[in-house]
Amino acid sequence: MPSSGASGGILVAWDSGSLSGQTVAVHEYHVTVRFSSTSTNNSFLLSTVYAPCLNSERTRFFEAMSSLNVQDSLQWIVLGDFNMYRFAHEKSQGLISWNVMERFNSWIKDSGLDDIHIDNRLFTWSNKMSSPTLVRLEHVLVNTAWNLSLLHTSISVVPATTSDHAPILVKFSDDVPRSSLFRMENHWLETEEARNIIMDCW
Repeated sequence: MPSSGASGGILVAWDSGSLSGQTVAVHEYHVTVRFSSTSTNNSFLLSTVYAPCLNSERTRFFEAMSSLNVQDSLQWIVLGDFNMYRFAHEKSQGLISWNVMERFNSWIKDSGLDDIHIDNRLFTWSNKMSSPTLVRLEHVLVNTAWNLSLLHTSISVVPATTSDHAPILVKFSDDVPRSSLFRMENHWLETEEARNIIMDCW
């Protein structure tokens, strides 16, 4: 989605060796692509967002996102610059937009989405003044199907060089980690099979 001057613009790119992508929707506020793994049967929906700054335009943004009508069974991740924050502590100073916060949180709840916590930083945007205002404008939202299937999703901020926004790194996996620790259960010693294994291996 091309930019308008120095604002807006969305680019979605992927490694075709790992994923195949099919465009679902292109809108001035989001680009949504359905991805399928080239090695497994897994698929998910990605919506990359660049939401408007003006409150008068936010109704169109929420309507555009809600019109996607994502199936409950499809794993869905929504990420990007929402130009909104969810809680007062996500803005370091200045006036708090309580109405915008309430509207944003209501849309998240109505859409059945969860906000993934950023591990290593609270704020993602700075106005870069001598006494800067810091805000968390980037969010990563996932639906229930994503939470149930991709158990390990982590979000972290990586260093920014020129932008006033901090880049976000998302890692996710459906692998269930196995502990490297071995714990002996006392009741094993009461079974003949366990005693035979111990004797044979000793």
